[in-house]
Amino acid sequence: MKIVLASGIYPPDIGGPATYSQLIAEEFKKKGHNVSVICYSDKRGEDAIRILRKHNILIRYWLYFWNLFKIATDCDVIYAQGPINSGLPAVLVGKILKKKVILRLGGDYIWEKASDQKKNNCLTLRRYYKFGMFKKQGFILKIFMFVLKSVDLIIFSTEFQRDIYLKYLKLDKKKMVIIKNAFSDFKTNFKKIIRSNEILFAGRITRLKNLGFLINGFSKILSETDRSIQLIIIGDGDDLEKKKLQELVKELSLEKSVIFENRISHQELLEKIQRCYFAVLPSLTEISPNFVLDCIKLNKPILCTREIGFYEDFKNDLVFFNPCDKEDFLEKFKWLLKEKNYRSYQRKMKKIETERSWSKLTEEHLLIFRNLK
Repeated sequence: MKIVLASGIYPPDIGGPATYSQLIAEEFKKKGHNVSVICYSDKRGEDAIRILRKHNILIRYWLYFWNLFKIATDCDVIYAQGPINSGLPAVLVGKILKKKVILRLGGDYIWEKASDQKKNNCLTLRRYYKFGMFKKQGFILKIFMFVLKSVDLIIFSTEFQRDIYLKYLKLDKKKMVIIKNAFSDFKTNFKKIIRSNEILFAGRITRLKNLGFLINGFSKILSETDRSIQLIIIGDGDDLEKKKLQELVKELSLEKSVIFENRISHQELLEKIQRCYFAVLPSLTEISPNFVLDCIKLNKPILCTREIGFYEDFKNDLVFFNPCDKEDFLEKFKWLLKEKNYRSYQRKMKKIETERSWSKLTEEHLLIFRNLK
């Protein structure tokens, strides 16, 4: 089978979609399939057709469309990893060449854009749709809906996001399937790991990650405890947002307690997770973050936003907090600082089944691709 994987981002870019695209492309190839990857990038590379971001938006889209058209002429399926940057060109190419187009959604493009622009500090995905804010997106919403209704199938990673789309966007349920994320396949030796005093966040730095909330909460924790702990924030993203967060750290006199680090490789991140005291994910909403799955696999406690697609799967196993409620966050944070609670949490986490592999996930994709009518 010849598969064209159309992605918006791809390693060395960071973020879930980039990691997902790379891993599934590798799995398709391992199973003997012909895979071509196209993405946007800051520089060229031999592992994918890379459309340089230095071009203006119209030229970028044209180059993406034209190169996708050329590699998709004899493909069996175009697999797009997002609704706008890759999904729109994929739909247009699919219509011209009469090719099947499948769209995977692991995030929400229009909500993310709105979250970056709004001053509302608690614009969760559910609130965004419940109060009809998505209807104000105008032209971009029309493109978004055009893509969603034009593809042959939409793959969601969680029921959480699918159910929101069913309720508010009135999409055809028959054109929706769920393929849950896999756990990374790696082995570790826990006995050799010395636990540090670091509280760890890793991900793209954007408003929706709710890091101002995290830093303010951490400042309160430090003022109420004699524990020697540090908050480590790993990642790149919105430079303006990162600058605002660094200014907040200075205002709170936390320069020695809150450390920003640039993006690192997945292997380096795994080592950071192993060594940290515990992890935290305060996002306004997450769909299916690999950061959480890696923490589970490594049996590393994590304080996790309740606005997440994993909530129903792990509500009895992980510790969740309301990302709009400072007191709830502080209570859960202090609870986890107690060694008795920490050990109890680890025992719970250890019982979570983590054998869902990327090979299994890929087989589920291939079955869908073969049966697509």
